[in-house]
Amino acid sequence: MTVDNTVKMITWLSNLFMFVIFTFFDCITATPLARFQFATPPTGFPSFQEKWFNQTLDHFRFESPPRTWPHRYLYNDDHWSGKGTLPNGCKGPILFYTGNEGPIEAFWAANGFMSEVLAPKWGALLIFAEERYYGKSLPFGPSSLSPENAVYLSTEQVLAD
Repeated sequence: MTVDNTVKMITWLSNLFMFVIFTFFDCITATPLARFQFATPPTGFPSFQEKWFNQTLDHFRFESPPRTWPHRYLYNDDHWSGKGTLPNGCKGPILFYTGNEGPIEAFWAANGFMSEVLAPKWGALLIFAEERYYGKSLPFGPSSLSPENAVYLSTEQVLAD
């Protein structure tokens, strides 16, 4: 392992450690995780585009038309140049990171393995989806966590997203 890779690994592990500490602290104090300011990625770290799409609010009650809300995701196509073209004609693999319980940009900053190793190696597109009710993906804006609105925060709904 080169010195550069060792430094990257130590940085990644320290980011993971800090996230675990913040998550544990959040559980003890019941302080919303969104209040914490996560470290920004180091200079030269791959950037992302913030994008949104209309997500179905309730995947299990079929309304017509279905209610939707703006779901955020991060997108990077720096390495999706055709280098990793697949037999089916796709320009290359798509690496999809499913969000956790926190703002998605914090997980982008902590996941150099996908953005600095796998995407360049495979010519991959990166997509990081934010979990509903976290970060900026709030179906009802500031009142998303009120009891009547929080009914759509469930593992089943998140997996269906």
